[in-house]
Amino acid sequence: MAQNVQPVGAAIEFLPEHLGDQTAYTFAIVVARYHNSWIWVRHRDRTTWELPAGHLESGETADQAANRELYEETGAVSFDIKPVVSYRGELNGSLVYGKVFIAEIHELGALPDFEIKEICSFQEIPPNLTYPKLQPLFYQYVMNQLDESGFIALTRMPNIGITLAEHLHEAGIKNPEEFRSIGSEKAFLRIQALMPDACLSQLYALEGAIQGIRWHSLDHGRKEELRFFYNQLNPSSL
Repeated sequence: MAQNVQPVGAAIEFLPEHLGDQTAYTFAIVVARYHNSWIWVRHRDRTTWELPAGHLESGETADQAANRELYEETGAVSFDIKPVVSYRGELNGSLVYGKVFIAEIHELGALPDFEIKEICSFQEIPPNLTYPKLQPLFYQYVMNQLDESGFIALTRMPNIGITLAEHLHEAGIKNPEEFRSIGSEKAFLRIQALMPDACLSQLYALEGAIQGIRWHSLDHGRKEELRFFYNQLNPSSL
């Protein structure tokens, strides 16, 4: 839960992946998106904004802490989350380590009665931050990673959350232009070659993204064409 969780007194150093895996973490920080905006939270005793974050509890991994903190500080009940980078900094004269995550929130429930008073969505970093010299570094690192890969542009398309964008990337489809050029069926074929359990709803999601609409709004005739295509690939689904 929100506390004074940010290392102070020394510059943040982002770590290569192989080093981060060997660290004993103290903090987990989550850059979370909901409906194409980024979630920031306000502690009940503050008037400033901060990213969902907190200390690891005894016996907890950084990944477990990130999942817990995201729920406790935003009320997120359905989400995809993945690690982005590890970092180290100094806190009270000691070297400490943290891990930064990105999350795509699909559903928000009631805000739990812990330390967060409210949450708010912003398109960019909000003014009046609790940790103005530090948390923008985490946020911007995540944004830079997404921009460099074209990943963030994919996730801005309808229906394409973090998980499906990852599948597209793994299938060699790096940006919306490439995605649109090959179409939903070919994109699905590439994904299914890597993930045999890819389902019909993912095919619908891909087509909706290309059309710029939520997949539930697809024309009935187009849905039937996609269903036929899917069943031809997966006879056992009939």
